[in-house]
Amino acid sequence: MGEKSVRVAVILGSAPPDRIGGSEIQAFRLFTLLKEKGVKVMFVSNSEHACSTSWGNLDLYLISNKNLLLSFIQTVKKNYGPQKIVPSNSTQIEYDDSLSVNNSLVAKLPTLPFLFWFIPLLFKFFVFLRKKRRDFDVIYIPIIESWALLGCIIGQILNKPVIIKDATMNGIFNILRYPWGNYIQNYIIRRTKYFVAISKAIEANFIEAGIDPNKIVYVPNGIEIRKIERSPVIGYCLFIGNLYQQPAKGIDILLKAWVKIRQHNTSAHLYVVGDGNISEYKNYISLLGIQNSVSFVGKQLDIYSYLSKAEIFILPSRREGLSNVLLEALMTGVPVIATNISGNQDIITDGVNGFLVDVGNVDELARKTCILLSDENLRLKFSELGNQTIKTKYNISNVADEYMGLLKKL
Repeated sequence: MGEKSVRVAVILGSAPPDRIGGSEIQAFRLFTLLKEKGVKVMFVSNSEHACSTSWGNLDLYLISNKNLLLSFIQTVKKNYGPQKIVPSNSTQIEYDDSLSVNNSLVAKLPTLPFLFWFIPLLFKFFVFLRKKRRDFDVIYIPIIESWALLGCIIGQILNKPVIIKDATMNGIFNILRYPWGNYIQNYIIRRTKYFVAISKAIEANFIEAGIDPNKIVYVPNGIEIRKIERSPVIGYCLFIGNLYQQPAKGIDILLKAWVKIRQHNTSAHLYVVGDGNISEYKNYISLLGIQNSVSFVGKQLDIYSYLSKAEIFILPSRREGLSNVLLEALMTGVPVIATNISGNQDIITDGVNGFLVDVGNVDELARKTCILLSDENLRLKFSELGNQTIKTKYNISNVADEYMGLLKKL
């Protein structure tokens, strides 16, 4: 591309004011820095109403996701179809990992609803991006889902290279649950110029899926390095995560472990930060008898006010790509306990800069939490070495430099 500015169209699955997840947050952080380095970027996402707006200092274009055909079908089904009795407890909290697959998405998507949703949205995105085709050179998609397929089709038609990041633990295989999943997976692999792996597990998945290693680039997520003053409160344990992303976040595992933790440490208190059906979670902890030692505080814009008070941060996830909040906790200097899965295992060396536990192992999670609560020297060690790990390996400025190098290859 010579001296010409790199111009990128970023396709997001969601954007403000709608609910967003870690992949969108990381994309915002990354491209805010890349814009400072001269990259021209526009975010394109979908929402109920189409509009041109901004997210921070980045241009954001929202494409209407209204679908008249689907709305008509849903209205007819609601008014004239058989009525189903909806149980009062509509949020599933507890999952049995011995009975179902909870660390990846395997449930097949029905063909017609998928097509009715996907084809009109593809058309709307194509019409918009075709009009803007002279404003971008590269399409970047920060998650492997239907958006990856959408981006690859548009990239092929407009003759634009596509970069896809897998922000989930098994994204390249989750595609197989779509109608014609094998064909879609192979198509995405063929049409994508580079795949970004944010963890070693994801990099291994790419290779297992048959992606040419020359098309795979390992670039982890990053975080802005700054000094956060801490004033840890004795027994203050913290979980941060979207409760609506169960079973991925594993909050049921933590709550069952908390029953055992309280038997050994009656002063410990768990604070749960995150969006979800909190009233049903409160009912659940009442059944477990831990309602006096667990506080659900909902979604919080300033998570550092909670991290600064935490003695321990616990991440019991069943699946992650590379957790943003884990990076934030370690950067703040909070000792962490996390599951031995994608991303976590790249950052944490068990017993050195944190604890790792097996997914779903309630007893191990409880035991290691009790050890860490009772050992101040170990907490200080994890705090110092965890913070050092983030500073040396996960500084988002370095991540942005890696992306600059990748973009300039195109």
